[in-house]
Amino acid sequence: MAHATGSFDKNGNPILTLKVGGVLSEPTEFVAIIDTGFTGFLSMPIIAAFPLGLPLTGTTTVVLADGQDQSKLMAQCRVTIDGHPDAKVGLVILEPSSTDILVGIEFLRKFKFGLFISTAGIMLFDDDEFMKEYGKSQDAAATHQPSSNEPPPPSDQSPSSASQSA
Repeated sequence: MAHATGSFDKNGNPILTLKVGGVLSEPTEFVAIIDTGFTGFLSMPIIAAFPLGLPLTGTTTVVLADGQDQSKLMAQCRVTIDGHPDAKVGLVILEPSSTDILVGIEFLRKFKFGLFISTAGIMLFDDDEFMKEYGKSQDAAATHQPSSNEPPPPSDQSPSSASQSA
């Protein structure tokens, strides 16, 4: 079920090896940090992106973790991962001073990956396959009838909200 595996860097960040290319360039291998706080597809230093010949698409405003707004250049890129047959096209934020390459939530969505992080490593798995298995377990749970020894399920309303709705 796993489509890609990763590991941790020396700082404890979850990392993944991927290949990034432009429209006309051959893909180049990079190691990226998986950043679940980053909602975008990919972020990389402009100095690393320049040799790839990524076509610029414009600018965007990003909000940093400290609430600060910054304007950034954006380009289009093509990303591949070992073990996954298809390349995905997405927008990369070009960072003027960062040295880190980040993949974010949009990356996981485009590849339809679920993310599992344990102390042993990182696993990206096919979300559709997971949902098939999860759906089976949900169906089984839905058909489960509580025995007379089980307490009733909790109500959606608390006692205080029930009395206020009258």
